Amino acid sequence: YIDGDIHEPQYFEYSHSIMDGSASIPFYLTKLGAKRGPIFSNYKKEISFFDHIKLAFRAKDISPAHKPNWKIQSQKRPKNNYEFALKALSVDETKKFNDYLKENKLSQNIVILELLNRFVFELIKEESQNESYSWLLPINIRGIVNKINPYENHTSFVQMRLNANSTYESIRKVFSAKVKTLNHIGLWWVHHIGVLFGRGYMAKLSRKSAGKNFWLGTFSNVGSWDV
Repeated sequence: YIDGDIHEPQYFEYSHSIMDGSASIPFYLTKLGAKRGPIFSNYKKEISFFDHIKLAFRAKDISPAHKPNWKIQSQKRPKNNYEFALKALSVDETKKFNDYLKENKLSQNIVILELLNRFVFELIKEESQNESYSWLLPINIRGIVNKINPYENHTSFVQMRLNANSTYESIRKVFSAKVKTLNHIGLWWVHHIGVLFGRGYMAKLSRKSAGKNFWLGTFSNVGSWDV
């Protein structure tokens, strides 16, 4: 933010073919004078070459579950970033929130996702609220897989299928179980192998999938950065 003013945000744009979100932050922080490097996965167990192959062949949860039936539907695309809603907590509010989480032994990510999911479901038509819809949660696997350029895209994802009544505890259990399967590593390989068929073919598959089902949204917490 410019001079810490939430009403005057400074936007940076980049292509995911060049780098991912967890690399873009240290990339631009370094440009602004605070030297930072890409963050690596905290998963430290070694995964053999053959295990990577098996994970790729076993990969599932590639496509979202259902297409949300929104109360208001529009094909209008935002003209710029300023059309997106923006909400930020003050330093004092952030401290109180984090103190509450620590006191109650709660995860920041899961609490925010539960609240966000509850809000988004209010935008879905009532007759369609019994369905489960898919959230895409990006996961950094830098260090588990390594490209020549550490800033390149090393992000995979976990698919979370939630409903209107999904609770903190149910979200936490499902997320924890899914991460333990390492399915997200297999998904990374599936998408990168697909690139061999060409970007045009992958774009065609993406459009076809989006016509049937679509993500409820993407939830990503970029964490705390000391600048």
